[in-house]
Amino acid sequence: MPGEATLNARSGWAALNASAPSAGSWQLIGPSKATYPAVLNPFLFDGAQYVASGRVTAMAIAPSCTQNQCTLYVAAAGGGVWRTDKALQGSNWRFVSGGFGINAIGSLLIDPKDASGNTLYAGTGEPNASGDSEAGVGIYKTTDGGQTWTLVPGSDIFFQRAIGQMALDNAGNLLGDRASARHPRPLSADGGHLHAHPADRRGGDGSRFDHRPRRSHAS
Repeated sequence: MPGEATLNARSGWAALNASAPSAGSWQLIGPSKATYPAVLNPFLFDGAQYVASGRVTAMAIAPSCTQNQCTLYVAAAGGGVWRTDKALQGSNWRFVSGGFGINAIGSLLIDPKDASGNTLYAGTGEPNASGDSEAGVGIYKTTDGGQTWTLVPGSDIFFQRAIGQMALDNAGNLLGDRASARHPRPLSADGGHLHAHPADRRGGDGSRFDHRPRRSHAS
């Protein structure tokens, strides 16, 4: 699904006005989990209901994770970014990406220099080849654990694409892997601004991406 179509739908929704007085703000009342009848799953033969979820595309865990305090972020194909500070002790999830231009997320990256886990990058756009995958609008960054986000300058280079992988090099530059049908395109950030890698001397388009980030900080 083109990213422009999603943005247009979001703008149209924002332009709608209520036609009658409202007693207050709306509040989601459920479901808190999706329970399906067994008949919908041909792989289960016990006749029992089952709980399902949407596609989880990325996870990122804080470097300071302990049994009592463990910050974990989870991203969904169309459900945005969620955070819990009790990943090893139950749920208590909260939605932290309400200000994004799109809910399709392809990758998450915690800055390993921030032990609190509050500095996080979210690459938008789902990199999977599914019929309802949505294209992205760029990379968002937060330094306060998801309370506020900013779109990384130069992120328009990712518009209509998906970001399937990110990493930080030793100099602190952000590396992104732009997913496309034929070539993943590596990009880097100098001083917080993104640019595409130039074509190599062999006539390539700069699409080689050999960086292998530490698993604890990137997905």
